[in-house]
Formats: sequence, structure tokens, C-alpha cells
Amino acid sequence: MAIGTDLLTDYLCYIEALQPHREALEADAALCSSLVGTMLRSLGAAAVVLRLPPDRRPAGFRWDPAATLGYRLASPTLCPALQQHLQQADRPALLALVQQAAAVLQHLPSAPPEGCSLETLSHTHTGSINLLVTVAAEAMERGEPVRRQVAQLLLPTLPQLTTTLQLSAAPGNDEFATVLCGCWKNLLQTMCDAALDAPSTNPIVRQQLAAATDMLRMLPMAAKCAQQLAQPGEGQAAAQAEGWQSVSALGQAILDVMPAFLSRVQPGVRDPQLCAAAREAHDACCRAIHWAAASPDAALLLAPGDGGALKPLLGLLGLAGIAVGNARYGLLAERSLTLRCSVNGPRLLLFMLRRGPD
Repeated sequence: MAIGTDLLTDYLCYIEALQPHREALEADAALCSSLVGTMLRSLGAAAVVLRLPPDRRPAGFRWDPAATLGYRLASPTLCPALQQHLQQADRPALLALVQQAAAVLQHLPSAPPEGCSLETLSHTHTGSINLLVTVAAEAMERGEPVRRQVAQLLLPTLPQLTTTLQLSAAPGNDEFATVLCGCWKNLLQTMCDAALDAPSTNPIVRQQLAAATDMLRMLPMAAKCAQQLAQPGEGQAAAQAEGWQSVSALGQAILDVMPAFLSRVQPGVRDPQLCAAAREAHDACCRAIHWAAASPDAALLLAPGDGGALKPLLGLLGLAGIAVGNARYGLLAERSLTLRCSVNGPRLLLFMLRRGPD
């Protein structure tokens, strides 16, 4: 996309002084549709370039014009035209857009590069996540085969959840913490919905188990982020409280999504690699339980409720143990491991009961 078009859409969509021109643009459906079509073509080109190694990208290419496409397309001015475009697109075109939006999000920087502010990077992450959720949600309306493919396209973006937590915990970024965590909560729910329709082939289930393991490992980081946002600050109490609650809600979303991934292992698959992935998820559950029992930050992320903060993790541990049992079925070398998994849950439950409520 030409720089002039970048500036035009930025000004028209966001500059308050151009409100009359924005209203004129909103009233011109054909012009909005044309702008959306131009930006979506730019999205496709940017996704191709971003997947290249940095030394093979065209001279002068920068990530930020490509990354800001998300919040332009998701702006109130252009979102109706985007929705109309998505509704009229066929299945291959929709899947291509999901792949392109996922690629842009996947390759966004994890920290502000030179010349980029924390606010700008947070803004680009927010827009890219919103665009991906919007496109993926429309694609999933097209039926089960498309939903299965969407499940595969969304999983590679999961490492950017770490970036969201880092940006949320950054000093002075409290307001964006609420927005970023809310966007990721929506994306996790979209992943969960897509995973429920994904086929139970071994490679796909291994990816889902790896995603479950990664999310469990992120819980301490999310709790630390919530702890930082819960610290009182002069003149920022309201924003910090809202930021902390948004991180806590994101932590709950992670726990809500986990069963969709852990329950995908069917009995009798006899796949050593799948069994290894299930073992890693089970071990991550055990470590998360020990962390939650020892860390005061855990209470900020995991709702105490009946049975304390460990209760949801113990439920996940049970699902992970079942996954190990299903994956190792018929693999004689794994029987001792399955027995160990089956007794870890009761032992940890006894530990929780002796420790008492949080």
C-alpha cells in the first residue's frame, strides 16, 4: 500500500478534526469497499514478505505499515465494509485471509524496535488480533471443513500471547493492558471453538497438546503481570484495577480453553510422539499446581472459589492424565508412566486439602 493511502486511512479513521470527512466516507459504501479491498491486497503481500528471513525482504520494507492494517480495517469507519467483504468471499479466499492475518500477528515484534513507541506497538498488536478474530469468526461460519483448517492456522500465533503479557506489564501501559488482554481472550475463545471441530489426527492433536503445555507455562508470567498491575500508583488506581482484572480474566480464559486441547487424545492411537506430547502437558500441569500452591501471585490470576485456586488446575491434571493413558495405550514402555500419572492427581489433591483453602 502506498504511504499516501496509509496516511489517508489513518487520518480519516482516527483524527478527530476530520470527523466531517469521516462521516462522508462512512456514507460512501463504494469508497469504503474500495479501501478495504486495497488494504486486504496489501495484507496478502505483507504476509508473504514477513514470512521471509529479514535478509531476503525487499529493501526498504518495514513491518509497521503492514502491522497497522489491522486497526485500520477494524476501525468503526471501515469495519462494516470489511464485514460485507468477508460475507461475500468464498471459502478459499476466507482461509487465505485467515492465514495472512495470522502471519502478520505471528511476526509482530515482541518489543518496540528503534523509533517505535510502546503505545504504537501495543496498538498494532491490538489491531492485528482484532482483525484475525474478525476474519476467523466469519470463516468458521462456513462449516466444519473450514473450521478445521482455521484451527490449524490460529495455533502458530499462540507465542504472541507472551508478548501481550509483556506489553501489559510494561510501566505506563495500563490502559492497553485491558484492551490487549480482552483481544487475546477473544482469540483464545476462537481457538477453542475451532479446536472442537478439528480432526483428531495425531499431528494436529500433538500441536494442540503443545499449545496446552505452552499456555500452562504462561500462567506464572500472567500472574506476575496481574501482580504488577495490582500495585497502587498515584492517580492510576482505576486504570490499574481494570488492567489487573483484564489479566485475571485472560488467565481464566486460558483455563477454560485448556480442556478443549487436553481432551483431544483418543484411546488406542499407539503414537510415541503423541504420548510424549501428553507427558509434557501432564508435567506442565504438575508444575503449575506446585507453582499455584507456593506463589502468592497465583491468587490474583486463579479465582479462589470452592476448593481454592488449585481446583481448576487439578481438573486439568486429571484430563492430562487421561490423555497420557489414551496416548500410551498399547505402548508397553509407557505403562509405568501411566501409573505414575494416575497417582499424582490424588497425591496433589491430598496436598491441597492439608494445606487448606487459599
